[in-house]
Amino acid sequence: MKSMRTSLLSALSIALAASSAVSQQAPAAASSETLAAVARQSPEYVYFDTIEEGHLVGGRLEADPADPRHTLVGPVVAATDSPVTTIVASGSPANRVDLVLVGDGYTSAELGAYANDADALVANFFDESPLDAYSTYFNVHRVDVVSVDSGVDNDPVQGVSKNTALDMAFWCGGTERLLCIDVGKALAEAAAAPAADQVLALANSTKYGGAGYPSNDLGTVAANNFSAVEIAKHEFGHSFADLGDEYTYGGPQTYTGGEPSERNLSILDAASMANQQKKWHLWLNTPGVSTFEGGGYSVFGIYRPTNNSKMRNLGRPFEQVNTERFIVKIYNQVDPIDAASPPGVYDSSAVLFVTPLQPTDHSLDVQWFLDGSPIGGATGTTLDLAPLGLTVGTHTVSVTVVDNTPLVIDENVRANKLTDTRSWTVADGAVTYCTPGITSSGCQATLLGLGDASLSQSSGFVVSASDVEGSKDGLYFYGFNGQQANPWGTTTSFQCVAPPLKRGPLMTGSGGPGTCDGSFALDFNAFWSTASPFKLPAPGSQVWLQLWFRDPQVPGNQTTSLSDALEFTANP
Repeated sequence: MKSMRTSLLSALSIALAASSAVSQQAPAAASSETLAAVARQSPEYVYFDTIEEGHLVGGRLEADPADPRHTLVGPVVAATDSPVTTIVASGSPANRVDLVLVGDGYTSAELGAYANDADALVANFFDESPLDAYSTYFNVHRVDVVSVDSGVDNDPVQGVSKNTALDMAFWCGGTERLLCIDVGKALAEAAAAPAADQVLALANSTKYGGAGYPSNDLGTVAANNFSAVEIAKHEFGHSFADLGDEYTYGGPQTYTGGEPSERNLSILDAASMANQQKKWHLWLNTPGVSTFEGGGYSVFGIYRPTNNSKMRNLGRPFEQVNTERFIVKIYNQVDPIDAASPPGVYDSSAVLFVTPLQPTDHSLDVQWFLDGSPIGGATGTTLDLAPLGLTVGTHTVSVTVVDNTPLVIDENVRANKLTDTRSWTVADGAVTYCTPGITSSGCQATLLGLGDASLSQSSGFVVSASDVEGSKDGLYFYGFNGQQANPWGTTTSFQCVAPPLKRGPLMTGSGGPGTCDGSFALDFNAFWSTASPFKLPAPGSQVWLQLWFRDPQVPGNQTTSLSDALEFTANP
């Protein structure tokens, strides 16, 4: 019997290891894929802008998919030898927009000048709405990229060639002020940072120029031009907010195309827009917002939302519609809740917390709920459950955090993007989750936890399993890292405990073969009182537990099944 049980334990170890390997490898594959993946538009454009006679002029160049200065060509291979400095550290990259600066045309002797250029740009980048209010939602990193030569191609005149790391060049596509870059090289250098959601490339140049690559989340700017900060913000409107140019220079006199994809351009006048409820129709009753004719490089046949925003002229505010678009794009990448009590089951004396992100000019609104109903006065960042006097049984406590900024007026957007929730189960005892598998005899094994789990008591917390295949071997396995729901081979079961996993002793269940009258029981307080330290949970921590047992008649090559799962607190 010992050898048979050893075989069963080995089988379980192999099966659990395989399941764990799948769950652990999947994120690695995803992160590698994310590194190389770039959201693309069809077709892709590179935006460029310059000033003539005090006005912004420019256009957009349709990207050549084979030109590395137009778009990403091939996979991104992260650079590993370029030093990284975090200039602004607002929080975890997992819940921030990470802006990465990369420099081109800076020699090793000029890295100090590059650092100064980066600091000067960042110092003024977040100085107006909405970037000032939401500066706490951004991290900024500087990657020190070394070039052989100082300066960039075609600066100061066409024909000048420089050996630089990122191949930045003016006169891209025949346009003098279009400052292009090898997109793949720029993204590869940016990937050295802790995270890279947006990339801004600084050219070591005083010549006016820049570009926006919305499909590659990338912008360029001549770092030493007197308009560098304004250019950077305008290009950020392209690369981050996917906004179009609102000026009337550079295209046909009358626009004859279809509805633009950019949020701030439309072929609809105010009456048509309101009637069709499209684009910025919700803003039309706001002072200063209407449909102003002219934009997208044409004078007639196309409209912009305000008379004169930063997408029309430098030195202007972004204005209402564009500001809302920026905030929505920020919340596409950032959750209003920055941290909270871990998900799980808590007893009725617990204190739960939530940490909202905080803009600089207002606080997000917090409301706690009990079983779906708001708790009066519970609008702080912590909730003590004890004064609630919860009745015996299982309850759901939740919290909603919402950004009620008046800069966003679309309530559907507020509900979908600017609102976040968390919920917890409150029960003085163990609760079940996950769906049990159906065995060859039609059994569905379920668990029940009776008593209080305690690391200081030698008995008193019994986990029992019923409706198990009769007269089969099985054991409980458990973990400390939460829930999951991974398919269990060819069965209808799911592995519902996240690895790494601990095992209880192998047991033989009661009942008769081919019936569903089998059962198991184990006092976990007694088991833990003599178990090795590595099998013990931390006092006060959550434990997730499940039953594994033999079911040799399952079709296919899987000969085991799993119960539902149990979650409980391991009290001191």
